[in-house]
Amino acid sequence: MNNAAVSPTRPARLTRAQLWQFFLWVAFPIHAWALYHYFRSADRFAGRSNWEGLGLGGYVVLIALVESALVCGLFLLLGLLLPRRWPADRRMAALTGLYLTTAAWALFAQAVPAGLRRGPVRWNERLAPINQPGEVWPLALFLTLVLASLVLPLWIARYPRWQRALAGLAERVGLLSVLYLGLDALGIAIVLIRNVWSP
Repeated sequence: MNNAAVSPTRPARLTRAQLWQFFLWVAFPIHAWALYHYFRSADRFAGRSNWEGLGLGGYVVLIALVESALVCGLFLLLGLLLPRRWPADRRMAALTGLYLTTAAWALFAQAVPAGLRRGPVRWNERLAPINQPGEVWPLALFLTLVLASLVLPLWIARYPRWQRALAGLAERVGLLSVLYLGLDALGIAIVLIRNVWSP
């Protein structure tokens, strides 16, 4: 664990290994979700050639790679808002937990509307008791859950046990993300071939 002294005016810097691990942590759900939608929509290009299907897959993983880099950079910038006295391990744990909850909420926001579209009558019946004009407590409850999910990672990051647990989880996920980076390299090659060398 990094116990180096932290300057009161300069936040502790994450090591290169921690930055790389965090990028892999960010890339995993983005690539998994992108590939899920790609294979789920495979029937849309069933009539096309295999090369066209591979070309579309190349664009999918390329966009996922760019999105991963942008999201990773955004969270690292947000990490500058954390207290400057926090050591690097605590900052890493906080960022890891914050992204975990953010990715979970993003998945929830995309999955639930899809479920509502598949069964609108059933869901409307279930939500009818709370979906009444003038009812504010459902929104208040939702905002409370969102706030709690964002505050919780900052709170547990203070404990070394949770820091080690989140670091171990990120390390295991990072091993899987390396496979996605291999697909990214293949996707970039396919996109270049299609746009540069193809007639």
